[in-house]
Amino acid sequence: MSEKTATPEANPKQDKDAEESKIAPEELSEEDLQLKEELLLLVDRLEDEEMGLRQNALNLLRGQIRSSTSSMTSVPKPLKFLRPQYQRIESIYEKYPDGENLKKELADVLSVLGMTIGEKRDCLKYRLQGTSEAVSSWGHEYIRHLSGEIQAEYQEKIKGGDEEMELDTEYLMELVREIIPFNMQHNAECEACDLLMEVEALDCLEQYVDELVHERVCLYLVRFVE
Repeated sequence: MSEKTATPEANPKQDKDAEESKIAPEELSEEDLQLKEELLLLVDRLEDEEMGLRQNALNLLRGQIRSSTSSMTSVPKPLKFLRPQYQRIESIYEKYPDGENLKKELADVLSVLGMTIGEKRDCLKYRLQGTSEAVSSWGHEYIRHLSGEIQAEYQEKIKGGDEEMELDTEYLMELVREIIPFNMQHNAECEACDLLMEVEALDCLEQYVDELVHERVCLYLVRFVE
């Protein structure tokens, strides 16, 4: 009598990962395939020896990402196609000389791509190393994600019990002071209040509230207390 061979149990996660890794070119539309190839070419040119080609590639890359993140209802295609290149772009960034504007501009790109890297705070990390360009230029979803990382960083500082915490968190508060006005102007008063509460700066709320938003802000705070 022949023995039955045990059938290994299916692993749903492995099956899903394997399925996602088998995205064939024909599954992309011609337009999407062209976009993907263009983005990969731009990444290649970030390593070009000619500085002018590097800068031009970076400008085009930033433009593609910026236009795709202005209104996000799902993961924008440029971010989706560039995510597998994340570590490579990080490596390119590390090779650029410190202090160069090109490096700061690439840090902006990594900060936005950092939204797709869930387990790390790269969105915040590279924002701090990037240009002084307004956070609002990368869209509402970027600001929402950055706010979450600021809150996590602040809470970690508190748990660490740093004696110089006020000084250590000033770099976070600078970003908070930039984010709150944007939220107030874009019907995100609740997010603004949450961020201020998480970084223990609710006493600063008054300076950001005007007659257009004060009713919604007060209503949210009352509900929060209840």
